[in-house]
Amino acid sequence: MCLERFTYVMFDCNGFKEAGIKADVEFCPEYILPIDELGKIIPNTNYKLNIPQITMTNWMEFTWVLNAKPFVMAKYKDIKWTLTNMVIDTDSKKVATINDIPINITPPKGFEGSIDPNSANWKGFYVERLDVEFYRIANCYK
Repeated sequence: MCLERFTYVMFDCNGFKEAGIKADVEFCPEYILPIDELGKIIPNTNYKLNIPQITMTNWMEFTWVLNAKPFVMAKYKDIKWTLTNMVIDTDSKKVATINDIPINITPPKGFEGSIDPNSANWKGFYVERLDVEFYRIANCYK
């Protein structure tokens, strides 16, 4: 029998062995609203961020790659947001990857001599692509 493990924690006689996490984060419509491919708000629906399966073999050592479908913030409905390949890397043993390809981060100016972001020692937050589209805002400044 094959059991699918999504969110779990395993211990053995030596303590923590591994943990797996897979989840959907659902946002209240007071904050974030889902939109369709035409940019129209989908009524009576909460925005869901799908968090893909990860496995940790060391406590708090993981890399997550997330993609956020287009959404708008409830207070700013004229601004569409899309995140592509957002990496949250807390793993100090492996280089962060997107689809098994190491991410290639260029440090911001002034940070070139700090930790190499393309080494396993780098931990942090990285967004490969952030799209922000403004609708109808130009009409406000006539």
